[in-house]
Amino acid sequence: MAGLKLRLRLSGLFTVLFAAVYGGASWLSGLRHPPPAPHFAFEAAIPFVPEMAWIYLSLPVALALAPFVLRPREVVPLFFTLTAEVLVAGLNYLIQPFASIWPERASDLGVFRFMDAVNLDYNQIPSLHLAFATTLVLVLSRRFPRMQVVLWLWLIAVGLSTLLTHEHQVVDVVTGAALGAVAAAIVQRRTRLSALVEERTAVTVRGSQAL
Repeated sequence: MAGLKLRLRLSGLFTVLFAAVYGGASWLSGLRHPPPAPHFAFEAAIPFVPEMAWIYLSLPVALALAPFVLRPREVVPLFFTLTAEVLVAGLNYLIQPFASIWPERASDLGVFRFMDAVNLDYNQIPSLHLAFATTLVLVLSRRFPRMQVVLWLWLIAVGLSTLLTHEHQVVDVVTGAALGAVAAAIVQRRTRLSALVEERTAVTVRGSQAL
């Protein structure tokens, strides 16, 4: 029960933090009329595939499930890593917001319309979608080494989904993946090591008390 409460509290806290930072940055950026996002000429040829919204929305599902498939000592490092990514990206959105380069999208596909409604505007560089997905793959690959191929293929599919739904540009995807990798290497590693030290210290103390 203690582990379940920890997972639920951290999940709720992260959801509130993300909504406040992501939504607040989008609202403030809308008051500034941001310029178009940096992009390459070849991106104009990227087709619009609204069906990729199914893959795009697989990330929120993975984020919601991750705390419940990881060990309790792995949940806190993941929380701090994702939180660091939100704060870094949110600061960047405030300093330099960008507008999408894509023309107005239209689709009767319900899942795409839902995706489009919750994504808001102007939070382009870096893509938090790719930052979160990259971190999850790195963390889950360590927890489930036999699933690494599937996880990395999923990450590639998520990256493609952000482009094929015309939600992000290539620069957004690359910088988002870089943010996720760096955060996992720094924040995730340090908090995970701290958790292991605390756990071993607690075990040692209990052993000494038992003696």
